[in-house]
Amino acid sequence: GLVSKVQVRLRGPEILLRSISSRSLTEAINLSNIKKGTTIVPLTSDNMGPSLRAFELVDVQPPRIVITADTLAERSVPIRAVLESPLRSGALTVENVTVSPASVTLRGPEGVISSINNLPLGYYVIEDTAQALGADYIFEDGSRKKVGTIGTIGCTSFFPSKNLGCYGDGGAIFTDDDKLAEKMSMIANHGSKQRYHHDVLGVNSRLDSIQAAILSVKLKYLEQYEQARYSAAQKYTEALKDIEGLVVPKEQSFSTHVYHQYTLKVKDAKRDQLKAFLEENNIPAMIYYPVPLHKQKAFLPIARQGGDLSVSETLSEQVLSLPMHTELDNEQQQYIIGKVREFFNR
Repeated sequence: GLVSKVQVRLRGPEILLRSISSRSLTEAINLSNIKKGTTIVPLTSDNMGPSLRAFELVDVQPPRIVITADTLAERSVPIRAVLESPLRSGALTVENVTVSPASVTLRGPEGVISSINNLPLGYYVIEDTAQALGADYIFEDGSRKKVGTIGTIGCTSFFPSKNLGCYGDGGAIFTDDDKLAEKMSMIANHGSKQRYHHDVLGVNSRLDSIQAAILSVKLKYLEQYEQARYSAAQKYTEALKDIEGLVVPKEQSFSTHVYHQYTLKVKDAKRDQLKAFLEENNIPAMIYYPVPLHKQKAFLPIARQGGDLSVSETLSEQVLSLPMHTELDNEQQQYIIGKVREFFNR
């Protein structure tokens, strides 16, 4: 079935298919036995609401930690230094810290934290790879792991626009921990191992059979989809990299890139003008995401107090995603490229 096929593709972990992709992260947090007062690091503000909402739904609050653009470009975010700093009342202990790397991998390689495999026992690592399924992380010794299989639990989405999408809402969570895998299955099935016997609080969160059938077929072509996106991205980059005022995506040597989106940074306050120009020429261009989480009304009660989140705020004012999908043909792409260049040559 679909589970065994995904296991082969991801090289081993137990899989639980989900009916709603954003629920995967919430349940992953519940599975980790995270309690109120637990500290979660790091979660960037340049993100989509469900990533932070998942923590709020289980009543834990991530600290507001500044991750700079330079830090994200490094191979290792200094997790241990962050964990040992007095974020709350004192140094953090192994038992009360969860590391949530990557946030959502929208614009680039998997949130690269090579040190997570060296964390002491007692730390949980939850990966949100909703937009990076299929990408590899390459360790310093040359070994590779698929994103979603690096941490304790991995989460992904099968929303129709994703690299591997079904025809409705769907998702999965991954683990190679047998006890967690058993609990995952119970939570998704009303908290039951045996019908009508409820051992834990659960929900009805099973992926529809028809969605699983669709994904089983599409999974065969995932590498083709990835290659099509990668080839389209290279065409964009080669054609646009010389434009002053644009910053094209940067690839890192320690991670492959599956280009769920192709996202530019548009400088000099021209982002909205470029977006309008493209739309006037029947080219959809999207902003992911226009309002950082710390400025969203729902999250104001836990928003960072003092300091700034200037990287997130700058990105929210500059980023623009060009059309990117597996059926993007050369004629369409040349038209898009031509219009982008026309805008900057006016």
